[in-house]
Amino acid sequence: MTDQIQSLKQLKQRMNADLFDLSGRVAVVTGGSSGIGKAMAAGLAHYEAKVVITSSNTEKCEAAAKELKQIEAQVLPLPADVSQPDQVTAMVDRTVNEWGRLDILINSSGIYQGTPAMEMTAEEWKRVMAVDLDGAFFCCQAAGKVMAEAGHGDDIVGAAVFLASDASNFITGQIMGVDGGKFAMLGEW
Repeated sequence: MTDQIQSLKQLKQRMNADLFDLSGRVAVVTGGSSGIGKAMAAGLAHYEAKVVITSSNTEKCEAAAKELKQIEAQVLPLPADVSQPDQVTAMVDRTVNEWGRLDILINSSGIYQGTPAMEMTAEEWKRVMAVDLDGAFFCCQAAGKVMAEAGHGDDIVGAAVFLASDASNFITGQIMGVDGGKFAMLGEW
């Protein structure tokens, strides 16, 4: 029985390696310095993708990259505020300049002000939407242009993933959970 279990484990490892081989692929993970984004970056790196971690917090971004490099990941920390289109464009351009391509985008940036919806000011709401929704749009737009220019236009919808972080699941407080605006992101890309 032990030999059969060992054989199944080896088969599963080979299957996973084949199914998730990302060698030669380049991924950008926004919000990659913590939480779900950091876990996604680690998973992509585990399957041999080159990973760009972006975060508005430079220190956290560099610390996460240093941590991933300990598992021999190819990682590039590129701090950026995703709510600022010029910073997003610069981040995507630097990714392509460094690694020659961009194949995968994981939008995991999200903020939560800690204020219940009934008490949230208009400015707090605008900042949450700027990061959680506008940021995802700006990243999809910039990455989509690069992917389309590379001849991957048909793959953009499948490659640009909107993944709300734990924080953006609660952007309106405890009463009503909102998935960071994924429905607002629907459209023709």
